Amino acid sequence: MKINRTIAGRYPSSAFTLVELLVVITIIGILIALLLPAVQAAREAARRVQCSNNIKQLGLGYLNHEEVHRFFPTAGWGQDWIGNPDWGFDGRQSGGWLYNILPYIEQEQLHDLGRGLTGNDRANAASQMITTPLSVANCPTRRKANLFPAGTAWIHYRQPKCHIAQDGSVLRAANTEYVARSDYAVNAGTQIWSGTPCQAFLGVGWGPTFGAAKDYETWFNMCVRGMRDFDGLVIPGDVMRMSDIVDGTSYTYLIGEKYLNPDRYLTGDALDDNETMYTGDNADGSRWGGYYFVPCQDQSGYDAGLNGAGAFGSAHPNSFNMAFCDGSVRSINYTIDLETHFRLASKHDGKPIDKNY
Repeated sequence: MKINRTIAGRYPSSAFTLVELLVVITIIGILIALLLPAVQAAREAARRVQCSNNIKQLGLGYLNHEEVHRFFPTAGWGQDWIGNPDWGFDGRQSGGWLYNILPYIEQEQLHDLGRGLTGNDRANAASQMITTPLSVANCPTRRKANLFPAGTAWIHYRQPKCHIAQDGSVLRAANTEYVARSDYAVNAGTQIWSGTPCQAFLGVGWGPTFGAAKDYETWFNMCVRGMRDFDGLVIPGDVMRMSDIVDGTSYTYLIGEKYLNPDRYLTGDALDDNETMYTGDNADGSRWGGYYFVPCQDQSGYDAGLNGAGAFGSAHPNSFNMAFCDGSVRSINYTIDLETHFRLASKHDGKPIDKNY
């Protein structure tokens, strides 16, 4: 009788040994480690392009506003106020620059919320506006368009002023615990409003109906008159014009990314990121290029600028995006010479700028 025997080793085994498996896993891990930075870099490049496109749209909206009205958007009345669709587009408009360009970035319906309404209807419409995020207003590298916690230290964080009734009473937006915020700011020049009569006597941030400034005319005469000499693109309670740009539109900042401490992205307790983006003049929507305002990449634990507020910057590595008054968008290195940064932020200093900045 023939007996079939299997001879060990005649046929090679198809199974992996433990050593071979570990080698394969190690190789895969190395490949992933090598590819991951490239993937992350590609994603960041795409986010940077989107951010640049956002700033481009905002800049064009700003310039379209100027083309229609023959003046740039006002900075609004101050942090205590949001925009009012019944108050036009000049210095009597309480809302800031972002509110004023809404019709020119295809958001006219949002801009007009509450038009002609009074009482609770107006208050509810105002609340609806400040709780409406816009993707064009946020940098995808930093944070998505979303609602962020409103602060509790001041009533205007949750209920900003939105209207003055015929009897002179002031109406506030309906209470909300969350508001929309932006990662972009307009160029307010090289010096903050400190030293002005308004800053010394009242504080420009509160606008009309605060203290002795019982109405717009009183506030304007006490606080705003004479502020057109400031060298940025916006001032509270008044407007700038294209003819005010003496240094040339291609050498003057318009809108750019604002620096933020990453620890405060979502908290609403940063000095320059604690109101809704539809508010009037304040550091949330303005940035400066003075010597105290050094641009830099977002850094945990660091609040950049004067007293921790007011600097340009971004979440991107190496550089931040800036729109210029000619409509172009350029990437500005964090290592830019501070004198050059200062001159680009001033619209009328008359000093030359090295084209190779």
